[in-house]
Amino acid sequence: MRRGMIAAVLAAALLLLSLAAALAEPARVMTPGGPVKMRKTADDKGRLVVSVPNHAVVEVTEAGEEWCAVTYKKKSGYIRTEFLRMPSQLPGRTVYPDEGTLFLYAEASEDAPIAAAAPCSQAVRVLAAEDGWVRAEQNGVTGWAKSDRFTWQKEEAPGAPDWMTQRGMLVETVADVGMRGDPVTVACTQKAQVLALGEDGFWHWIPQASVALSGFVGIADGGEEEPTAPAHSVTWPKAEEAARAALTKKIRAYAKEDSLIPMTVLADRAETGGEVWECGFFSPGGQYRYAALVDAETGKVLLTADYTGFAEPLRPGALLDPGEVKLTLSADVLAVGDVLDCSVIAWSDHLCAWSLEKDGREIAATEKPGAHFTAAWRAREAGEYTLTVTVTDEEGIVGSVSAVFTVDGTLPAAEGTGGIYSQKDGWWADKAYRDRSLETSGCAIFALSHALHLRGHFGPETEPAALAKKHALCLTPTGTNNERLIREAGKTYGFSTQGELISDRKDIVRRLRAGELFSFSIARGHIALICGVSTDGTMVQVIDSAPSATYERIQGSALYYEAGGRWIPALTPDDIPGARWFFETDSYGGMTYWMELGYAARRGVRMIGVEKTEESAEAE
Repeated sequence: MRRGMIAAVLAAALLLLSLAAALAEPARVMTPGGPVKMRKTADDKGRLVVSVPNHAVVEVTEAGEEWCAVTYKKKSGYIRTEFLRMPSQLPGRTVYPDEGTLFLYAEASEDAPIAAAAPCSQAVRVLAAEDGWVRAEQNGVTGWAKSDRFTWQKEEAPGAPDWMTQRGMLVETVADVGMRGDPVTVACTQKAQVLALGEDGFWHWIPQASVALSGFVGIADGGEEEPTAPAHSVTWPKAEEAARAALTKKIRAYAKEDSLIPMTVLADRAETGGEVWECGFFSPGGQYRYAALVDAETGKVLLTADYTGFAEPLRPGALLDPGEVKLTLSADVLAVGDVLDCSVIAWSDHLCAWSLEKDGREIAATEKPGAHFTAAWRAREAGEYTLTVTVTDEEGIVGSVSAVFTVDGTLPAAEGTGGIYSQKDGWWADKAYRDRSLETSGCAIFALSHALHLRGHFGPETEPAALAKKHALCLTPTGTNNERLIREAGKTYGFSTQGELISDRKDIVRRLRAGELFSFSIARGHIALICGVSTDGTMVQVIDSAPSATYERIQGSALYYEAGGRWIPALTPDDIPGARWFFETDSYGGMTYWMELGYAARRGVRMIGVEKTEESAEAE
């Protein structure tokens, strides 16, 4: 009897819970400005439970004319109805959907055919609302949409649609959409599928693997533009910093990879009364990944789209005719010491050769063509320069392009880079380190300079050339006496060190988390700096002034970069995000990466301790 009563009570409780869940509906907080107060009772004098931020989403469990019972982050209470936007308020209104593409289904089910798919810039007339769905009419088509697509209940159109349309090409037969080779319109991607317009007039989800991109068309408005080749590439003078920063932040918010080559402007559009860039981001391998519209004047991102899921991501070369090559320089006027970044887009990614002339005389060139389609060069002498890039494909077709730039000797020289030094960028070949040069023997000096800058010591005396002069006697016939170098620098800048190398893993992690740094022999004859540790304590972060030497000499360990919460092995320096290859020296610039703690511990690390303060000295 007792068992039956317990079962009945449980059933009743489950029924009440299910009824409460069925009655609950999402609502967005909308106030004139700040947060809204959730109170313990439906009364302005009720005890404050929590302040809910403006625009936050809450669950309404009971709706009233003046107050609604709500839950927010597991807290329950009451919020005034006037500050909430609920689906039950939608019928009879014309509103714009939240961001993204709105799907109108033939029935109130996500398994039903999609009757219409349109961007959030198109208004919707809501006819009814029930059970998490609204029945709506858009451009003469009536269907069902999820009610959580209307949480803002906006009555003004957004600035631009949220998806860019591209023309796809089917590579396998898909029922109800088209035959192999037929062009189809692709509205957007989601997980492992793309939304394509079928011959029956409905939108259908089809596997991404069944579509390969073949070019660009307009925005998702049914435009019939022909594919266009890139007009030009963006460089980054100060006037364009706002656009670059805004777009990078927007793309990074959902990008599946950390490393993207600079933004390329695919077309200019005359919209909203000013210039708008239709932009594309490419992976280091040259595959088309993300698209965006950017207001060139304000830097506002009007639209973003993700194309990483297509079976054969488009390469920039697919937009060019055979033999066509485009070259982009980061600036056309440099100061002595500035780094020039160069990027090439060509019809082929087979072989690329770089050549630099000054006054008609070749001063730098790659010895043989390679696969480097991005490169860097550091200016050492004022004058007019001509950079020529020649691309050759597997069939022997050759394309070439040249660009002219100036190194202005009247501009302040940039001896220090203010960041990570590149030992092999050509600048240090004539900078003395006792009887050698910093380019050939200065890795320990660069590691010390990086450490001092991380400690907040800046100025001419902490630059590599000054450190090399001051500590010239630390260089021996077999290389830098790193223990002596660190000990002498410690006396000058007040940090602690010790003669013995540290090899205990727990001790290394503890010291790194306490703010200490380590200079260590990362490979035979090469020294780098350890500057951080991963959250789980298994990886250490390295600043390396000459990574080419590390890749050539390192034994028994791999270098890594972090992407999407995972450690990805960097098989070559090109894999490291932000890698620079200098065509003059055929070497890579300084970079930051990660490596396993165990490798560093086995080799032993030299402490660059936290600097002593007056308080710590008195405590001792």
